Amino acid sequence: SSSGSASSSGSATANVSAHGVLTAVSMGVVQVSAADQEVTGSASITITQSALLGITVGPNQSSLPVGETRQLTATASFSDGSIQNLTQSATWTSSASAIASVNSQGVVTAAGVGSTQLSATYQGITATAAVTVTQPTLLTITISPSQSSLPLGETEQLTATGNYSDGSTQNLTQSATWSSSSL
Repeated sequence: SSSGSASSSGSATANVSAHGVLTAVSMGVVQVSAADQEVTGSASITITQSALLGITVGPNQSSLPVGETRQLTATASFSDGSIQNLTQSATWTSSASAIASVNSQGVVTAAGVGSTQLSATYQGITATAAVTVTQPTLLTITISPSQSSLPLGETEQLTATGNYSDGSTQNLTQSATWSSSSL
């Protein structure tokens, strides 16, 4: 019957188990040896920085009206268990920039109604998020004139103008529900 053992020098860099499983602790070079029946073998192992395992983009699915913007984030997970925000480092692209474009900081701008995929790429790994762009939303209503002086018994035509998320305006005078109150 034979018995064996394994050891490493530079234990601050890596640890090796009794069954030969090497666990990297920090970057550097470690000398690993295995002995059995008075015969020893050795290997030099270089421990490098942690490996990029994958990227996620969030929010994974979102919906926003034409003219609105939204911040996406790209997050990387590494072999040492660490997580890193890559939003500023990733390369961002859109599969249909006429629907939604994305800038180098991950900010999405909705341009036209429809759906598109937005991608973040870092070190050859790509992750995507789906964006659905909807019709522009009504943000505010402007009444004109905003201040007026009206003699008792006279009438004045007011106009309600809708201001939308895409920068457009629409006359809502006929479709708005009007009301008044005394000050």
